[in-house]
Amino acid sequence: MIGFGRVGRGLVEMLRGFDIRWRVYDPYASRKLSVGMPVQFDSLNGVLKRSSLLMVTAAATEKTRHLLNHERLGMLEDGAVVINIARGSLIDLAALTQEVKSGRLRCALDVTDPEEPLPIGHPLRVLPGAIVTPHIGGGGRHARGAMADAAMDELQRFFGSEAVQHRVTSSMLSRMT
Repeated sequence: MIGFGRVGRGLVEMLRGFDIRWRVYDPYASRKLSVGMPVQFDSLNGVLKRSSLLMVTAAATEKTRHLLNHERLGMLEDGAVVINIARGSLIDLAALTQEVKSGRLRCALDVTDPEEPLPIGHPLRVLPGAIVTPHIGGGGRHARGAMADAAMDELQRFFGSEAVQHRVTSSMLSRMT
């Protein structure tokens, strides 16, 4: 997995019953977040060289733009699957398309860059080994309700002169998506 923020940690928790051993690259995540989780942190190259299934859940920043370029996609083992549920800009779409066309890699994407949704004639829409879906994970009633509840709880704490639990600072904005 690339990225161990809220989405990445949630994914690990959700899939706990499948006995998955996660190898994670995230230079920003506190190692304390993984206590009690089946997670081992590694370098980016270490994760890529050892992954048959690569989950991408990292934030979009200038540093992560095309993080998975031709060279890094080439580090994945033949037959590996790349699943991007983060932001399209993390993957060089032309390089990934080339790898899927060759049959070496497979992918599942709900985000793409530079165009989203992918144009009707884009090869990934019809290639064997590629699945493209809409990016609607946070759009469900449950997710939106939880977001509204969290926002209301924070406002209540703030206006009640209590410490907020989920403070967002200006220095955090460059890492958020």
